[in-house]
Amino acid sequence: MILQRITDWRRERRIRRFAAALKLANASGQHALARTHWEALRRECLARSAAQAHRMERAGGLA
Repeated sequence: MILQRITDWRRERRIRRFAAALKLANASGQHALARTHWEALRRECLARSAAQAHRMERAGGLA
């Protein structure tokens, strides 16, 4: 349980980091780099556990 929460926390940090990098790359017109960040963000989001997705949606006001 604790190890899963630590893994989830690290994944959430990576998701936030990729989202910020994606916004920055899009704003600066580097669309190829933005696409790379989008793919990494997508991969991390798809790898989330169901409990983690629920926690993140609840924290974001989506659930």
